[in-house]
Amino acid sequence: MNYIYVGNIGNRANGHWHITKPMILEYAEKVNAEVIILKKSSFKSAFYVLFDAFKDSVEKGEEHKYMWMDNDILISPNALNVFD
Repeated sequence: MNYIYVGNIGNRANGHWHITKPMILEYAEKVNAEVIILKKSSFKSAFYVLFDAFKDSVEKGEEHKYMWMDNDILISPNALNVFD
């Protein structure tokens, strides 16, 4: 299984989320990936959200592939499958 971790953290995160979320979800469907939206860290600082994504991926196991991205990335409909 493929997983895409999306950081959606902070006050500025929602300003463009309505534009980028559909693109991310469409890409995930195209590459057969599950999207995991990380809204806040289990720690006090938002900077640790990447650690949370790493911890979750370790628990899922090595047979899976993972990708991390911020929520402000525009994905082209012609984007290649990064999991290949």
